[in-house]
Amino acid sequence: MPSVLAVLLAVGCVCAAVGDFMALSTIVAIMDRLRVPRRMIPVAGTVKTLGAAGVVIGLWVRPIGLAANVGLVVYFCIAVALHLRVRDSVAETAPALGMLALSIAALVAAVV
Repeated sequence: MPSVLAVLLAVGCVCAAVGDFMALSTIVAIMDRLRVPRRMIPVAGTVKTLGAAGVVIGLWVRPIGLAANVGLVVYFCIAVALHLRVRDSVAETAPALGMLALSIAALVAAVV
């Protein structure tokens, strides 16, 4: 089960990172609404990509996986906080909440 959660988390992060690196209009609009500077969009993509890589590597090297999982939990906590700061609706916050839940589940599965 931990490997399934890790792979799902990695795939979700890579898909989100592709949108960041391509500066998709929907991503840019969301980041503008959240008051995140546009120069930080590639940084967000890099964090997600490195987190995904760490989670996958963690399937074989546990400490790297744990560190990556913790980093992604922190990242998605910040993402949810940014949505709350601007009083986004539940629907607008749901993707960040879903990724936060998945990252927490993957972390718990990796620890247990």
